[in-house]
Amino acid sequence: MKAIKKYAFIFIVFFAAIIILLLFLLFPGKNLRLYPDKISSLQDVQFSNTEKTIEHVQLPTKIPSAKNKTFTIQKVLGSDFEIEKTLCVRSSLQTIRLLLDGKELYNQDFKNQYPVKIPIASMWNIIQIPSGSENKLLTIEFSSPYQDFSGYLNPVLYGSKDSVVTYIVHKYAPGLLIILFLFIIGICCVILPLALKNKEDHSLLYIGLFAVFISFWMLSESRMLQFMLGNQFFMGGISYISLSIFPIPMLLHIREAVTSRYQRIYTAFSVLFAINLVADISLQLFNINDFFNTVICTHILILTTMIVSIILCILESFKYRNQEATKFLISISILFAFSFIEFFNFFCGDYNDTSFYLKIGFTLYICLIGATAIKRLKKVFLQSEEARFYERLANIDILTEGKNRYAFESTMESYYVATGIQSVQLIIMDLNELKHINDKYGHKEGDCAIKTSFDCVLQTFGHLGTCYRIGGDEFACIIENHSTEEYNLALEQLYRKIEEANRSLEYKIRIAVGQATCTNMEEFNFKTLFENADNQMYQNKRLQKFEIGNLEYS
Repeated sequence: MKAIKKYAFIFIVFFAAIIILLLFLLFPGKNLRLYPDKISSLQDVQFSNTEKTIEHVQLPTKIPSAKNKTFTIQKVLGSDFEIEKTLCVRSSLQTIRLLLDGKELYNQDFKNQYPVKIPIASMWNIIQIPSGSENKLLTIEFSSPYQDFSGYLNPVLYGSKDSVVTYIVHKYAPGLLIILFLFIIGICCVILPLALKNKEDHSLLYIGLFAVFISFWMLSESRMLQFMLGNQFFMGGISYISLSIFPIPMLLHIREAVTSRYQRIYTAFSVLFAINLVADISLQLFNINDFFNTVICTHILILTTMIVSIILCILESFKYRNQEATKFLISISILFAFSFIEFFNFFCGDYNDTSFYLKIGFTLYICLIGATAIKRLKKVFLQSEEARFYERLANIDILTEGKNRYAFESTMESYYVATGIQSVQLIIMDLNELKHINDKYGHKEGDCAIKTSFDCVLQTFGHLGTCYRIGGDEFACIIENHSTEEYNLALEQLYRKIEEANRSLEYKIRIAVGQATCTNMEEFNFKTLFENADNQMYQNKRLQKFEIGNLEYS
């Protein structure tokens, strides 16, 4: 029954979502989706490089060519180009130059104008072909400094400008939903432990950073980054940089939340990734080696890290019976499977669906370890709250609900090392006649007298400092950077409050008050300050006894 009540809300939400989904499917209404105008693809082109010429080539394709050498496709344009058309060409780490009957219409050569080398970016090239271009010779020249992309040809699309842009958005924008999902999860995972002020367990924070860096990497591979910004260094480098960064928070998460041993191994791998990141950026900027050429080292390091992590998790799980390692082993195995497919495709030269499998793998992985981390954080939070409760209990007086003697002494001890405080005033108060009240009216009324007295002290001195119950019938108040005028005014208000309280009581409450002040904090001495205030309080007690005659005092 308890289990049903516990999960009732989840079941209700789930079935409500199913019903709403069925409504959408059963009653769709008109189809209002925006569809692009028809776009076409150039086919039967002539390919040529320094070694050969091939007729009737179908795009996309890859024809081996030498790096840093120009390879060209040509085609005589047909009747479609009687009117103005927009040509869309995806260049993959390539320079591109477009000519129409020998006249240059477009040139993207990535000439470097900086003292450091900026990485080449893969990008969309959208070129306007003027009307009346039918029967003219279209020539597109490519060149790449990398062997893998020399001779690599993406589809060449054409149509109206709106149709070309809409086609790209329709084809690649849905992938942004996964990226946005991971980014939001990452930000939530970063904010949640900070909001809870959790300083003991950083595992969820590490997972959040991991998800954020992964989302940046996926964004760079989404082919949509160009629609958001045009920074060449960011477009050409963020993929490689993110690839070196995102393993670091994950390794820190494993070290803290998963493994009970081998922490040094994970620390060492984190340092290696940091070194790899610095090395990759330095080699790129100083034109020693490009990001694309050094990414193989990052891939090897990632694969090595994953294999070692799986082996260590297996040892933790089966040899040392570590349940956290068992859960993590399931998660990382899923990621490893999708990563293996991704790397296999990459090394086979399939760049069309870059990061597709990793998107799926990382999404499942982050969801699994995120759920585990949230449960862990909840447990740590509850333990922390319990510890804070007992800590508060240790500092709180049960009867008055004010601070107790332990809290009082802790505060006074802190002044030995306190800075920025000019003076400390200590006020000691004692409830007179408590024994008489207990004997005549009972201990319940005695407790009431203590509570009433402390309330009067708190109402009058609480805004100036901190009030404490330091004994059975003794109270104290600590005031920093005191003012004599404020103290005297609060003392008068205290006596008036006691008089008001006495009107509704069968007995009379009287409080003796003494105070002492330390104005040179370098010479602060708790014992001396307390004795001075206590002595003054007893002087006030004797004065009150003299004034009221022969009443019994406690």
